Formats: sequence, C-alpha cells, structure tokens
Amino acid sequence: MKSHPCFRTKMLILIIPFLGACSPYVYKKEIKTFEEGVEATSQTIIDLKKQRVSYLKKNRDEGLKQNRSTIDINATGCDNLRKEYTDSITKGMPISKDALAKCHTTPQGAITDPGISNILALSEALKRYASALTSITKAEDENDLKNAFSEFNTSTKEMLEALNNKLEEKGEKKYDAVSGLVWTAGTIILNQRRFNALKDGVNEADPIVEKVALLLQEAAFYLHEKNISNEYLEMVKFANSVDTSGDYLSNWKQVDQKVVAYVDTIKNSPVNAIMALSKAHASLKESINDPSNQKQLDAAFKNAKAFKDSADAAKEAFK
Repeated sequence: MKSHPCFRTKMLILIIPFLGACSPYVYKKEIKTFEEGVEATSQTIIDLKKQRVSYLKKNRDEGLKQNRSTIDINATGCDNLRKEYTDSITKGMPISKDALAKCHTTPQGAITDPGISNILALSEALKRYASALTSITKAEDENDLKNAFSEFNTSTKEMLEALNNKLEEKGEKKYDAVSGLVWTAGTIILNQRRFNALKDGVNEADPIVEKVALLLQEAAFYLHEKNISNEYLEMVKFANSVDTSGDYLSNWKQVDQKVVAYVDTIKNSPVNAIMALSKAHASLKESINDPSNQKQLDAAFKNAKAFKDSADAAKEAFK
C-alpha cells in the first residue's frame, strides 16, 4: 500500500533521531499538473474569444450592408462606403469588402461585447498565479524562494485586480486586498519554508480562484453556446430530412453520427474544464491543510489530473 511521503520520512527519523522534524511534501506533481490545465484552459478561452469576435464582425458587416443608417456620418474612413451605398441603389453596383474594412464604426452587432470583456485578463492572471505556485515548489535555494514569493504576490494582486474590474462591471461587490506572502530570512529548512508558503498562499487565494473560475464558467458558456446550438440544429435538421423509406440501418447510423457530434460538443465544453479547475484547487487546499491525510493527497492529484485532461480535450476541440 502507498504511504504518504511524510510517513516514509518519519520512519527514517525513528531510526536516525538527530535528523530533526519531518521534511514536508511540497506538491510538485499536483501543482504542475494543475498549472498545465490552467494553461490549456487559458488558450481555449483565447480561441473561443477569437471565434466570437469573428462572428460579431461578420454580423456587423452584414448589418452595414443591409442598413446604411447604422453608419455614423463622422466615422473614420466611411466616405467610400456611403458612396457605394448610393451606387448600389442607383447603378446596381456591389458594395466592396475594402470599403467595409476601411469604415471604422460600431453599428448594431458591435464587436465590443460585454459577455467577453475582461475575460482574457482573468484567464491570464489565473495562469500567472498557477505558474507562481509551481515556482515555489521548484525553488532550490533561498534566492529562488524569495523570487517565487515576489512572483506569487504580483500574480495574486493582478488576479484580484482583474477580478474586481469584472465585478465592478457587473455591479457586484469587490473583494478585499490580500496580504500576500511575507519574506523573512530564517533557519527553517527549505522544504518546510516552501510548504508554509504554499499553505498560506493557496488558502489566501482560494476564494479569489473560486470566484474567477465561476466568472470564467459564465464566459465560457456564453462563448460556447453558439457552437452547441449549431450542432443541435444540425442534428435536428438532418434527422428531419432523412428519407424514412430508405435503408433503416444506414439512416440510423447517419443520424447517430450527428447525435455523437452534438454530445461531444457538450462533453468537450470548456465549462466542464473550468468546473474541474475549481474542484482541483479546492482539493489542493484541503490536502495542504491536512498533509498527513493520504486520501486527500491522492485526491489532490486525481482532481488535478481530471482537470488537465478535461482542459486538454476542450483546447483540442476549439483550437
């Protein structure tokens, strides 16, 4: 049966008492896996936002083509577009893509979208926080650890700032400032200092990470909803178009393929990955607060791995 790393060290201490206190486990594997999941999630958010902006731009351009009144007469570069509207009416000439591109305006269906504002700032700040945790676990000497403290404090401050900007936009109560990790030179062994830093840092950041994850879930659903709707409509449209007088087995297989595609779109949703992110961080916190509990240590890695796998699947689906 597996034993907690600290248990094995305690056995050595029984044999060699002068070695001193147990050197704590510093969660390298668990935190690195968590960081990789955060990186994949952040990339998925970037890719989904690009898709959303492209979709909004297409709608904006269609709006310009259909409704001349949406153009601000003072908008930069729109003179040619206004002329082409006149030509399209009087001479039947098409409206050029070049004229649309040069007309910098924001008619109905504007690219500025409240559903995705500040989202990249949130995901990037979360990524830097996860990286800072990894830096603490990898610190090989006092100078490394001191730099890791600074990296952690900066990343946590940035994450809190991004969170409060989003909460202000939503009209919700902001979070109070965090105290951060305080560097003091000392004689405590390096592993113990790394563990203490992880424990203090993860506990302080956990409510911020939880709220950031919730906001990212909302944004991911908003960004992904169009993909789900499209797959659903495609599935229904295909099912309704099937010639029921044909080969039943062949028809069933074709419909089933559409159903599988729809289910996969839901299964690979970044919303699921971000829910797993929140669970993984909470599990890490529980284990750090009770480091002698082998079950919680196992759960910390299990949840980190589940999060990473889900995040990788979403990243692959939407890249």
